Amino acid sequence: MRLEAFARALTEEARTRTGARLARARAEAEARVAGARREAAAVVERARAEGTAEADRAMAVQRMEARRHGRRLVLEAERAAYERLRSAALEAARRLRADPAYAELLDRLEAAARAQLGPEVQVVRDPPGGGVLGEARGRRVDYSLPTLVERAVDAVAGDLLGRRA
Repeated sequence: MRLEAFARALTEEARTRTGARLARARAEAEARVAGARREAAAVVERARAEGTAEADRAMAVQRMEARRHGRRLVLEAERAAYERLRSAALEAARRLRADPAYAELLDRLEAAARAQLGPEVQVVRDPPGGGVLGEARGRRVDYSLPTLVERAVDAVAGDLLGRRA
């Protein structure tokens, strides 16, 4: 009987050791699985954060490109409006030359040139394009109709657009 008792004791001890080892192995496996889950969650969170940051960068670039495109469209529209205004004003100035009051306009422009440059001014009345040109002592004034139109259109365009053109 002693042998049987000894065998049972050995068997019981082996079971106990095996159970303890199995419990330790299970605990270690559970700890590894929990660690792997935490690591996987951290990897997913980093990937999510990196994806969000990359998306934010891409959206910022897209917004900047959209602003640039919008600004380009506004500038193109402003330029087209400016050119239409300029063309219409130049055409109106050309028609002034046929108006009976054109001679009075030339008189006034000549008087302005004399007032600015003095009585010895050399005046060219009605040069190509119309208006008056004046020169005295190396100084010049340009009261030609195209120049006056350009100045007026630039001033109006600057006022309309809230800046000096």
